[in-house]
Amino acid sequence: MSIAVYPGGLSRAQVLGWRNAVFVIFAACGMGIASLMARTPSVKEDLSIRTDQLGVLIFGLAIGSITGLIASSHVISWFGTRKIMKWCLVFGPLGLATAGVGISVLHNFAAAFVGLAIFGAVMSLCDVAMNLSGAVNERVLGKSIMPVFHAFFSFGTMLGAGAAAVAAAAGISVAVQSAVIAAVILVA
Repeated sequence: MSIAVYPGGLSRAQVLGWRNAVFVIFAACGMGIASLMARTPSVKEDLSIRTDQLGVLIFGLAIGSITGLIASSHVISWFGTRKIMKWCLVFGPLGLATAGVGISVLHNFAAAFVGLAIFGAVMSLCDVAMNLSGAVNERVLGKSIMPVFHAFFSFGTMLGAGAAAVAAAAGISVAVQSAVIAAVILVA
């Protein structure tokens, strides 16, 4: 029985472990964003804001996302995709939890805005890193699996939206829900 060796001296088990880790990262990122967006009515109510103000709040997420995307090529070239994904899966959940606390504990627009900006920046940086890692993994495997990586993002959005629906139905605050989702992402 021969053991396949992939580029870089990686074994098949290592390459498949890498692939599976990227699946989890895609799912975690999808879960994080969907869990918060599904609670938009609660966010609006907890902060006592109008629809136009909700748009400004979501703009914080967009500002963070654009900043993360612009910085991604430099940051990833300095530290590599693996470190960036690890850091993002720590700091992204902290941004999510900060937004949740700002929304339903502090009832503070600025705190929620900052949390969303952090979450957006970190998750967009992670998005670039996980796609790069997935593309290299795909090349090493020698077959197209990028659509499956993106399907895992969609599975994550289903889990996040489902968790948000259950939390809303149970009367669980956005802060508690965000903390639980943040913890799940950290564990992932």
